[in-house]
Formats: sequence, C-alpha cells, structure tokens
Amino acid sequence: MKWLANKNHLKIIIICMLFIFLPTKTVLAKENTGSISLYAHYLDDGKIVEFVDMPFQIVKVADIVNGQFVNVGDFKDFKNISTNMNASQMKEMSYALQAYMKGKNISFTDEKNTNKNGIVQFFDLDLGLYLVSQKERDDIKYYSEPFLISIPMIEDSNEIFNVYSKPKFIEKDENEIPTSPTIPDSSVETGDNTNVILWIVLLLVSGLALLSVTRKQRK
Repeated sequence: MKWLANKNHLKIIIICMLFIFLPTKTVLAKENTGSISLYAHYLDDGKIVEFVDMPFQIVKVADIVNGQFVNVGDFKDFKNISTNMNASQMKEMSYALQAYMKGKNISFTDEKNTNKNGIVQFFDLDLGLYLVSQKERDDIKYYSEPFLISIPMIEDSNEIFNVYSKPKFIEKDENEIPTSPTIPDSSVETGDNTNVILWIVLLLVSGLALLSVTRKQRK
C-alpha cells in the first residue's frame, strides 16, 4: 500500500510537470472594433500650427467580406469600391462618395471636434471602410480634402485596428475656381473722343461758304 501511495504521488508530480513545461497555445479573440485618430495640423514656414476645435465627420460606407469591400446601408446603390486603389484613385473615390451623399441627402454618422492639441478620435468603430471629411465652416481658413480609411488597415502584412492619420490641409484661396475673364464689349471706346458729327457739320459749313464765295466771284 505504501508503494502504491508513492506511485500515485509520483504520477501527480509528473502530471503537474507536464502542465508546467508543455507548450500552451494562447487563443486570442480576433478584434471586431477599431478606432480612427486624426492629427490636424499645418506647417507654416516650418512652424507647426495645430487646428483646435476643427470639426470632422465619419460614415461607414462598406464592410470587408473575404478581403473585398461590400457597400452597406445608404451606399448599397453606389458603385463597387475596389480594394486595390492607388492614392489618386482613393482621392477620386472620396470625392465621388461625398458628392453621392449630398445628392442623396445622406448624413454622416458621427462628428467630433479636435482638442487643444489638434487631435480628434473616434472609438468603438465596426470593421469596414470609412469616409472621413472635415465639416465646412466659414471661419476656417484651411480645409482637408475627404479621404478613406479602412479598419483594419494592412501595413507590412499586419492588421492595424487603431488607425492614425494626418490629414493634408490646403488654404481655401488656393482651391477657389477662378472666375472667367470679362470679355470686352464691342461698343467699348478706343480712346479717341473726337466728335464725328461736329466734324461733318464743320465740313458742310466750310463747303457752303466756299460755294458762296465762288458764286460771288463769278458775278
């Protein structure tokens, strides 16, 4: 019995050692939410100007299904959005989405203002493709073009769920469409202010006077 008890103790020790030394596989739940952080600033002659209380808006336009964007909600009738767009195509797509929203009276789903450091953050966002746009305001001199952000974002084969972005800003005056030049009117004076009628009258008077003198000489 004593031998059996020692044997059982040895078995318990071996099992404990197996639990300690055997490699364990940690199972991590895949993230299903993310965030977008924006740093709104502008370089003015090398000096960083951070935009305070600047409003930004976001709206989800597509889910990510099997590596492809699938339009959702109010954007289901919008054209398919490719996952292989370059920077120029993404810019064009951003403007197209914004124009589509205006045409369909679609509202952004969330809006926040930048803090004293020029930072604004949107948390607990579902995975998918988002359109980010600065809200227009008359007192804002600089503005950011609309842009797209995907959650997660793929960088060096890694999935980034908390995306950080620095929007590009331009001055409003630089983006204004120049007005058409004024076309000169055909009746505009050329600078010669001579009264033509006066000259005609003088010529007639001179002619009549000359004719009168000639007749008197013949008589």
